[in-house]
Amino acid sequence: MMNIDDAQWFFPRAPYKADSGKGYSWFSGTDETGWDIEKTKFG
Repeated sequence: MMNIDDAQWFFPRAPYKADSGKGYSWFSGTDETGWDIEKTKFG
């Protein structure tokens, strides 16, 4: 049985640079300027 203490967690990095200039974001754009999207391999 797997012990939760032995689990490793991996979080994917968001594809867009954050508008604040620090880090990354899952979203890029605004309602006024429109939203940038990146299609997935299957989308």
